[in-house]
Amino acid sequence: MGREMKNEEDFKIDSDVGKLRLAGRDIYQYNGKEKIYSNSNEKTNQRELEKNFNAELIADDDNHPTSGFGAYALRSKDTDEIFIVYVGTQPNQVGDLATDGAIGLHNLTNSPILGSLAEFQYSQAEKFYEKVKAGNKGKKITLLGHSLGGGAANTVALRHQEDNINVLALNPAPVLNKDVVKYGYGTNMKNCRSLINEYDPLYGAIKATDFVIPGQVYKMENGDISVFL
Repeated sequence: MGREMKNEEDFKIDSDVGKLRLAGRDIYQYNGKEKIYSNSNEKTNQRELEKNFNAELIADDDNHPTSGFGAYALRSKDTDEIFIVYVGTQPNQVGDLATDGAIGLHNLTNSPILGSLAEFQYSQAEKFYEKVKAGNKGKKITLLGHSLGGGAANTVALRHQEDNINVLALNPAPVLNKDVVKYGYGTNMKNCRSLINEYDPLYGAIKATDFVIPGQVYKMENGDISVFL
């Protein structure tokens, strides 16, 4: 789909294109108070996010300067579905970079110490999901994320397979080996979709080391994600 074919509805949270734009671009800008979300008034930024995706922000967990963890829950004004989006790796967040490294080293060495460090953000993601689920009983919940955020989304779904959670992840980090041992590979999780840019260095590392991405993996052979953003 070329840029000239985009329209305002493409970017609503109920469309896949809207989900990818939220996870791959806007949530970073909102979390970092950048570009169209750089107003000094946080409520103004929130209203801009809600307007852009025709959704209501109902919960957030983004006050973790040490670990770098960030998550937001939005309710679609069209369908009432809940969308949780996890913020991915941010180069200026030391905690994010440490977590990325710990995931890779844990999966290579099975070190319990590195596993504990790597698990910290993934466990925060799980707690946020459980909190949102408890406050929205019976509502459909979809998880979104890019990079480390995509790994968090897939991890939560893997740990809660009984909930049959929908996931859309973009270039996700792998799940932890300790979770694969406990919960399986997640190959039957048809509700989990991961879009992979074949030129993404993270995917190259995952492929080379046989790390696990649960669910269905779709490769973008031309490597061009810009049409979504």
